[in-house]
Amino acid sequence: TFTLAPVNAFGIDGDYITLTAGTATYDNANVGTGKTVTIPVTASGARAGNYNFASATTTGAITPATMTYKVNNYTGTYDGNAHGITVSVTTPSGATVKYGTVNGTYNLTTSPTRTDEGTTTVYVQITANNYTTVTTTGTITINKATLSTPTASWSTTARGTATWTASTAIKGITISYKVELFKSGSTTAVSTQTVSGLSYDFASAIRQAGAGTYTFKVTAISSSATNANNSATATSGNLYAVSVS
Repeated sequence: TFTLAPVNAFGIDGDYITLTAGTATYDNANVGTGKTVTIPVTASGARAGNYNFASATTTGAITPATMTYKVNNYTGTYDGNAHGITVSVTTPSGATVKYGTVNGTYNLTTSPTRTDEGTTTVYVQITANNYTTVTTTGTITINKATLSTPTASWSTTARGTATWTASTAIKGITISYKVELFKSGSTTAVSTQTVSGLSYDFASAIRQAGAGTYTFKVTAISSSATNANNSATATSGNLYAVSVS
């Protein structure tokens, strides 16, 4: 912005003329240095019409403006889906956002994604004409999931059969169940089985172990230790066995 105060000037034979500068304008609105600036001049006074006045020129610079933007990181629990970051640019409209997986290389038009547990750094570049280029980073963080805990109970129709509810399914994770049978007074399992279903018949193991009080424990086991923890262990109520036929 150029501001010039009125200037009094004297012409021929004492003509008294006032020169007033108008609004200065650049040759264009783009960023640059050594740019031509034109300042229009108007003259006033009784004999101003007897003179020709040229516009004044000088040089100036236009510096890049600053963008307004926000990088939205992603943090979540493993769900088997791919997730990425998002970038929103408020000013200017039409800015170009590019992404990369290596610092200094921005060759992607959409965010890289991550599915498995861990953290990924996303490199971001935002460009627009006449604005300072922005380079920044975002992060994708996937936390390990934990399988939900089954509910354990003895079958009311098939004596000696352990039953349990299913652990909540997670995309990409296969769930199996570790089932352990315990006889009262012992911390050592009478029988330990790993199954894919939701029940197991311990009748034979109980017959071999003899009369007593039995409980079983069930734990949901993840097929991927990287992405999901096993569930907490659920314990059944007591089963009183005199004999199982």
